Amino acid sequence: AAVVNIVTKSGAETPGGEAEFNFGSYNTYSPFALYSGSNGSGELHYFASAGYTQTNRGLDTPQPQSETFVNQGGTDSIHNMAWGYNQFAKIDWIVDNSDKLSFIAFNSYSYNQIPNFPVSFLPSDPYFQASYLDQFGNGPVNWSPANTDDTQQETNTYLQIVWKETLSDHSFLQLAPYYKHSYVGVKNDPTNDLSAAYGPVQIVGSTPSSFAENRPVDNY
Repeated sequence: AAVVNIVTKSGAETPGGEAEFNFGSYNTYSPFALYSGSNGSGELHYFASAGYTQTNRGLDTPQPQSETFVNQGGTDSIHNMAWGYNQFAKIDWIVDNSDKLSFIAFNSYSYNQIPNFPVSFLPSDPYFQASYLDQFGNGPVNWSPANTDDTQQETNTYLQIVWKETLSDHSFLQLAPYYKHSYVGVKNDPTNDLSAAYGPVQIVGSTPSSFAENRPVDNY
């Protein structure tokens, strides 16, 4: 169990910002920038940020390191690119001694390729046979060709306005309507997904399957 308390940043008294660029293995890079400040009277504060991330190893690779160490991932990263971005903005406006208005907006998008096994993996390998179980009792593993093109994408958009009126030293009234739109889409590759079961070397006891999803949801 846990309690998470998140306090959203507000604009600084003195306008300013920062920018950074991170780079790492698997062609991973992620620029990020933010800027915040306030007007001369201090009645209006603003904060905005934006970031982008891209990598050729978005998820852990599906192939085991070896038949001995099936719980350790391999070194190859096949069909595993991922990228996404996010933007955030917040404005706080102190209307008078009793009233305050806040505007909040957030948007994010992420795209992931679903990793595949390398071409060196064959459906005849022990991992993919109906009788295979790993050291934890899981199995058999589903095999799919290296050129399978399954992907997943997700978007989230959030908008909110907050009005707070101080009634006294001990009480206040607050209204905070919001709107949130979320979407997840999984694009399948029926040609390769279905041929994984009935390919050149049939996997004993296998059943072809191909999963796709297109699911939006709106919250108010």
